[in-house]
Amino acid sequence: MGESTSPRASRPGHAQTLAVMVIALPALIGAMGLATDVGNYYFNYVKVQTAADASVLSGAKYLPDQPCSAISTANVYATCANGVAAGEVVSTTTSYGTKCPAPASTPVPSACAVPVVPLGCTAPAPPPSAEPGCYLTINVRRTVPFYFARLVGVNSGTMNVSATAATGPTVRSTGETEPIAVQYSTAYTDGASVTLFFQTSGTTGSGWGSWWGVMLGGASFTANMPYGYEPKVSINDAVAPDRSMLPGSASAAIQTLITAGQASDSSGTHSAYTANDLRAATVILVDWGAAGGCCRIKGFGKMWIESVSSGNISGYWIADGVNGAPDTTGTAPQEGALAISLTQ
Repeated sequence: MGESTSPRASRPGHAQTLAVMVIALPALIGAMGLATDVGNYYFNYVKVQTAADASVLSGAKYLPDQPCSAISTANVYATCANGVAAGEVVSTTTSYGTKCPAPASTPVPSACAVPVVPLGCTAPAPPPSAEPGCYLTINVRRTVPFYFARLVGVNSGTMNVSATAATGPTVRSTGETEPIAVQYSTAYTDGASVTLFFQTSGTTGSGWGSWWGVMLGGASFTANMPYGYEPKVSINDAVAPDRSMLPGSASAAIQTLITAGQASDSSGTHSAYTANDLRAATVILVDWGAAGGCCRIKGFGKMWIESVSSGNISGYWIADGVNGAPDTTGTAPQEGALAISLTQ
């Protein structure tokens, strides 16, 4: 009879494989653990950086006139809307730069306007003092716990993240523009009171200090009030005066804007208002005598609309951030509608 080979004869090979696996397993687990810890660290970094970016962009709309509101809004959006713990916010500051002008006469408010607060959150107390500025910077520090790296004595990793948003230079194109057009050479001083006189006939834009209602998107002045014309309007776009408008209908439309603003921000003033207050209106700066026919947009300004009577608008010139493209050509009037951009 022939001899048979026992299955047990191959077991030494299995034992060798098992030995190799035993030796390699710690390295394999370590590599998997390292990948897990590194991946978790990177996930948190992206999350915190995105939160910081979004927060300064939200707060920058208040610059340069309301630095305290810019700071408190950024903090609220970081901690309540973007998952950053209050203790992780190291600092939130404003500073001046060359991107936008400093407020000329608008005082820095001693108390900040309450920002729009996400549901379930409360606004933090304003800082004891803050300098008005054109840049808003937030610094966030987060410690991420490690799990597998603890085997080699590394318990956590700390990341430092910062983001900076700026307001300026002036906006070149914007949406939600009110159909209020002012001669671009009108005297404009941030914080100064102004009365714009209603025009319906005669020479279009007869000198600075007057205003015309204009057609935007083919719609009349009253059709675009009080929430503004949403599609983008840009420099050099042609606009046509709404010559059919009467002082009574103009006043009624503007009063609707004022009433809506008061409903959303009852304590708002020209020096302390929330970003969604319609009384902080983006108005059109127009060259009524532009070559090629009337009329061409030269830029955008910001006006706090206080009251209206017989079509005449009284209020204040203001300066704050507006969503839109910056005018990098430097050809637009450097008025109060300033572009918001992420610089860091």
